[in-house]
Amino acid sequence: MVRMKPGSYMSHHKAEGPISIQVIQGKIRAHLPEDRTEDLKSGDLLTLERCLEHDVEALEESAFLLTIAWPEAMSAS
Repeated sequence: MVRMKPGSYMSHHKAEGPISIQVIQGKIRAHLPEDRTEDLKSGDLLTLERCLEHDVEALEESAFLLTIAWPEAMSAS
C-alpha cells in the first residue's frame, strides 16, 4: 500500500516484474513512455509490463495498492 500527499511525486523508476496499480482512494497520474499519461481514480486499475519506466504523481490525497509479479527466477533465489 502506498500513500501520497497531494502534489507529491515518485520520480522515474521501473520494476523487474509486471506490476498493477489499484487506486483505493484519491486520484493519481501515471506518466508513461512516449508522453502517455493515465489518470486513475478510486477503483481504477492499471497494469504495466516489466521494466517499463514510469512515474506517479498524486493529484490529491491518495492511496494505491502496488503489486509486483516477480519473475520466477528471482523468487527461487
